[in-house]
Amino acid sequence: MPEEIVLPLLAADPATFTGTAFIRLLAGAESECRIKLYYVRFERNARTWWHAHEGVQILTISQGCCRYQRESEPVREAVAGESVRFEPGVRHWHGAAEEQTAEHIAVNLEVRETRWMEEVSDTDYRAILGKTP
Repeated sequence: MPEEIVLPLLAADPATFTGTAFIRLLAGAESECRIKLYYVRFERNARTWWHAHEGVQILTISQGCCRYQRESEPVREAVAGESVRFEPGVRHWHGAAEEQTAEHIAVNLEVRETRWMEEVSDTDYRAILGKTP
């Protein structure tokens, strides 16, 4: 019987995530098709900072409500069973809603580097939701 492999769940980097979030690399390949699969869990109000990928990123929501925004577009939400696609170079952020947690699998295609930008502030996050700080 093969040995069981347990993949660690790590705290997300506070230099690129706001709030409490956890991340785990599930699989990655550096040959022919560069691809990385991540499991990400966001506690309420947690979110990434603004960022962009060199390749396509697809989020498949596995639990809760994932809130996301592409630059110059309104905030949207996706729930368990739905997927969201970000094209290469598109500035965006994603995370949990205020009322509930979110979990997703992130599929990053042709991954080389993620370009991290500024934090989505609490004030901006609440303003986006139409609520006062």
